[in-house]
Amino acid sequence: MGRLPDSKMLECADEFALRSILLARALPKDTTGQHLGLQLLLSGTSIGVHLHQAERAKSDDDIRQRLELAMEEARQATYWLGLIRRSALLPRWRIGDMEDHAHALVSMCSQPVGKNRSMSGKSKE
Repeated sequence: MGRLPDSKMLECADEFALRSILLARALPKDTTGQHLGLQLLLSGTSIGVHLHQAERAKSDDDIRQRLELAMEEARQATYWLGLIRRSALLPRWRIGDMEDHAHALVSMCSQPVGKNRSMSGKSKE
């Protein structure tokens, strides 16, 4: 208990949070840029908070709940990144692969938790 399904989750979430901070700082200082930047900051940095809490959880149910919250934040980050990209507030190269990174976090957070899972995420029986 108290372990995440993928050992790279915390590292990935921390990297995503840092990239979210840098991207938000690069957005225009007008109302639109600041609003989208704040939304991205909120979701992009919350993923790691939930995963760090999951790492210290006392039960598999608590881990699952924290993973679900992290997954929801990653989905929201994907939404905000899509708006930033489609509104052309920043050049595409500046956003880079952040949407893919957010999708990868969603995938990692959806992995099963529990003693009866194998490396592939399927139950042993």
